[in-house]
Formats: sequence, C-alpha cells, structure tokens
Amino acid sequence: MIRAFKKKVFFAIFVFVFCGIGFSKPAAPNWVKDFNSAYGRDYIGYVSTASSRDEAREKSLDLLANYFDASIQSQTNSSSLMIEESRGEEKSWYKKNVISRNIGVKSDVEIFGIEYEFYFDAKKQTHYCAAFINKVNATKLIFQRMSKSKKSFLGYYNLAVEREKQNPFSAVRYYAKASAFAKEYISLSEYLALLSPNTEIAENDSEKMLGIDAKVSRLAAQTIIGISADGEINNAIETTIRDIFANEGFALKKRGENEKYSMSIKIEKNIVSDGEVFTATPSISIEIFGGEEILFVYGKTFERSKAFNERTLEKQIETKILDELKNSLMREFYENI
Repeated sequence: MIRAFKKKVFFAIFVFVFCGIGFSKPAAPNWVKDFNSAYGRDYIGYVSTASSRDEAREKSLDLLANYFDASIQSQTNSSSLMIEESRGEEKSWYKKNVISRNIGVKSDVEIFGIEYEFYFDAKKQTHYCAAFINKVNATKLIFQRMSKSKKSFLGYYNLAVEREKQNPFSAVRYYAKASAFAKEYISLSEYLALLSPNTEIAENDSEKMLGIDAKVSRLAAQTIIGISADGEINNAIETTIRDIFANEGFALKKRGENEKYSMSIKIEKNIVSDGEVFTATPSISIEIFGGEEILFVYGKTFERSKAFNERTLEKQIETKILDELKNSLMREFYENI
C-alpha cells in the first residue's frame, strides 16, 4: 500500500517536472533587454517591438537610420568654409556649407550591411527585432563606396575641365554630374566619421569637390541660349521651359544672330475630330545646338487624350506637357550626357 502510494507520488512528480520542462517558455535572448551589453562596442543597433515581424523590423531600421540622420545633420549644421572665386584680377569670397543634404538617409543606411535578430514572445504575442551593423564591416563597405564615388567624380570632372573653354554648355553638364558624386563622397565620409572617428581620409580632392557648385553656377550664367519656337506652342509652355533653365542659372533669350547656343522647341497637338469627340496625341521636342552640333535632345509623345470640346482638350494637353516638363526635363538634361 505504501509502495503503491510512493509510486503514484513519484509518477505525479515526474509528470509535473516533465511537463514543466516540455512546456516552459524559452528565455528571451539578452539583446531583448540590453542590446549594448549583448553585442558590445563593435556594433550599433536598436531593438523594436511590434505585433508583426515585418513591422518590428521596419521600426528598428527606422531607428538605425534616424541615428545616422540626426548625427550627420548636427555635424553639417556646424560645418562651413570659405571658398575663393576668381574672375580675372578680381577675387571674391563666399561662405558655403561643406555638404548639401539631398540624400535619402534610409536608403543610404542599406550600404552598411545591416543584420537582424528576431524573437517572438508567445505569451505577450509580441515580436522583437534588433537591427544592427558591425562597425568594422560597415567601414569597409563605406570605403568601397567612397572609392567608386571618387573615381566617378574625377572622371566627369576631368571631362568638364577639357570642355570648359571650348564648350562651357557641355562643361556645365559634366560638372553637375561630377557634383552629384562629390555630394555622395562627402556624405559617405560623414558616415565614416561616425563609425570610425580616427580614420583618416585623403583630402587632395576636397577643394575640387567643395568648389564645384560655384563652377556650375558661374559657367551657366555665361552660357546664353537663344530660343526659337515652332508648331503649336503657347506662352505657358515656353515660359515654363525658360523658368526651368533659368532656375539652373542659364541665360535664355529670344533667338538672335550672335548666340553660341540655340534652343529649338516644337509642339504638335495632332488634334482631330469626328464631329462629336476631339482626340489628340500631342508631342514635344526640345533640341539645343552649339553651332551645327546637337548637344541635347528631349522628346516626349503623350497618350491619346479625348474631350467633347476642343478648348478643353487643349487645356488637357497643356497640363500634360507642363507636368512632364517639370518632372523630367532637368533630370534628363543632367543624366543623358
């Protein structure tokens, strides 16, 4: 009787212990409570929680991106230098921020080789995610990107220098292209300073990079372009084209005889009617010449438009063309060289 009772007690204890082991909640990893103590100084990371794995990942990535954004912007706001500009014997100085901030920080953070850790707390129905980077690995990736940016910068910069005297219009476009890579290079150097403050960066090209926007502005102002319009262009479209180029620093005027550069604008509305409905397949072309040489071509043909009133259709055409010009003209001007 006593032996049977002991067997039952032993069996009950065995079942209790076994069930406790089998169904006990696994311990949360150390990084859930304290990322820094779990990973150490060689890492930068943030932990977030959410009701889904993807949302937790997105939130931790945002925190990591915001860290770099806030740190770099605080550096940028306090960093400026004086640049000398010469025109003949006259010299002038102006103050310029070291960096123009026109990059998307979140996309830039992807260059670091981000890693993730996940944990799910079944009891709380909560997902945890740590987004982090290894400083050493990230530094190597940044150096690789900086090397590519510098190589591209120098390639376009040297092309611009070759053309500056004979063809300043083309030089402007090459300098502008080089400027984009200069901004990328300097931006990357800021990230590097955060990750590895003691790393030294060669400064031999910094003056070229920091002074390039001044070159673009100066050359554009000296580049006078004469405009001639053909086809069914109206004042709103011609004015918009003028404004777009003027905003880039170019001097535009009505076509004369002495301009080194000329711009030809042509619009075709192609309106037809069957007596009830008006339809059109409009197009626009812009060509810029340096003498007989074509330096830039921009062309768009739009999808067919319909309206019961010709005036309404013409307004639709104008709106389409204006929107497209504002969206793509300058982008293609600088990219397609």
